Amino acid sequence: MSKSIMINRVKRFLPKIDTEKITEKGTAGIRSSVIDENGKFVPDVIFKNNSMSFHILNYNSPGATGALPFSAYIVSHLNKQGLFESKNQDAQCGPWKFSEIIEKLTL
Repeated sequence: MSKSIMINRVKRFLPKIDTEKITEKGTAGIRSSVIDENGKFVPDVIFKNNSMSFHILNYNSPGATGALPFSAYIVSHLNKQGLFESKNQDAQCGPWKFSEIIEKLTL
């Protein structure tokens, strides 16, 4: 994508931006955040779930620094919701066993 096209896209969201100060393409992307009905950014993570799915909205970790603690929190949350059946307690994702994570979180 050309620089001018990108700048025009940014100007749609930030019309007062000084385009002369955009001198080179960066490596980071723009994270989309949830905005409430009053036009304010929602700072917290939003969880939406029903009997068939669980969704995490508005999670903005600075890089991967929060990934492991947050995933442990999610496993604990899903366990408290009763979404892990006893036969699935030994479920594993890579080196992580859910039962071990749950046990450590409840100590």
